[in-house]
Amino acid sequence: RVIRVEDSELWQRYVDRRGAIMETRADELPFHAFKPPVLTGDSVSQRAGTFEPLRDDGNEFYLWHGTAVRSALSIAQNDFTLDMAGSHAGTMYGRGIYLAESSTKADEYAHEGEGHYSGVHALVLCRVCLGKVYYTTTRNQEAGSKVKAGEYDSVVGDRSKSAKTFREFVVYDADQVYPEYVVLYSRAPSLEAAPAPSRFHIEVPVYWNNCHRDPSSDPFTQTYTVRRRTHDLLQRLVTGTSTSGKKVLEAQRVEHSKMWSRYAACKAGLLAGGARYKAANELDGNLEAGHPLTQVLLEDMDSENAISTENLQEDANELLLWHGSSLS
Repeated sequence: RVIRVEDSELWQRYVDRRGAIMETRADELPFHAFKPPVLTGDSVSQRAGTFEPLRDDGNEFYLWHGTAVRSALSIAQNDFTLDMAGSHAGTMYGRGIYLAESSTKADEYAHEGEGHYSGVHALVLCRVCLGKVYYTTTRNQEAGSKVKAGEYDSVVGDRSKSAKTFREFVVYDADQVYPEYVVLYSRAPSLEAAPAPSRFHIEVPVYWNNCHRDPSSDPFTQTYTVRRRTHDLLQRLVTGTSTSGKKVLEAQRVEHSKMWSRYAACKAGLLAGGARYKAANELDGNLEAGHPLTQVLLEDMDSENAISTENLQEDANELLLWHGSSLS
C-alpha cells in the first residue's frame, strides 16, 4: 500500500528551509551536477502528474529512507526525530537522517514488522533539499560538523566508489526533508513468485494521529476536533444522506485503542475461514441498486487521509453508518 502524506505545516517548514538554503547559497548556484545522476531523477521527471517539479539548481531530489513500519507511520505523522536518527542505520557520517537513491540500499534498514505488520516492510520516499554537498569517499563521523558549521548543507558518502556499494545522502535538519510517500511492501524472491496484490489495511485508520502505535501494547484514548477538510467531508455526507438541511457545527474523532481492538477482533472473527458476505446491493439480486448511501458518496470523495472506502474491508461488509443520540 502507498500512503501520500499531506501535511501543510510540515510542508511549509520544508519550503521555508529550502528557501533559506537557496538564499544563503545564492552566489554559489547552480551547484555541480551529480555524476552519475541521482537514480530517482528520470522516474520523477517522467511522472509530472505524481511528483511536483524539483529545484534542480538547489540539489533537490526524491530519496528513499528505510525503516520499520510503525516508524514510517510515525514519521508521516510527526516528522523525523533527529534524536533517533541513525539509531539503526549507524552513524558513519554523524547523527543525521540517512537516505538513499537506491531502494535496494534503503531496504537494508526496512526491518520487518511484528504482529499485524509481520512480513511487511516500509520505505519512505522523501523530497530532500541537499543544498551545498560535502562529498566524501571515506567514513567520517565528523562530516556532520561541517554542515553544523555552515560550510555545507548535507553530506554524500560515496560508498559506490570506496566499497562498491551505494551512495548515502545525509542531512542534519529535519526541515530539509518532506516525507511524501510511505510505501508498505512485502519481499518476494521474484516478481513471478509474488502473490496477486490485494488491498492491505493499516492496523488502525491511516488518518488517526495514533496510526503508528500498537493498540494492544501501547494504549491510547484521545479525541480530536477534526480538521477543516474532514469537517467539510462530513458535511457532504450529512447533506447527501439527509432529507432536510443539517449543518455540522463541530466534529470530533475518537481514537480509543481498547475499543478499536475489540472491534478489530470481532471483524476478524467474522472473516475467519475465508468467510464472505453478500453486500447490501446483492441481497435482492439487483447489483445495480441498493448500495448504502454513505458508500456511494464516499466513492466519489478524494478522502483517503480523512474518511474513505480505502480504509474499509468490503469482504466484511464494513461500512460507515450514522447513529443518532443525544449529547448527554
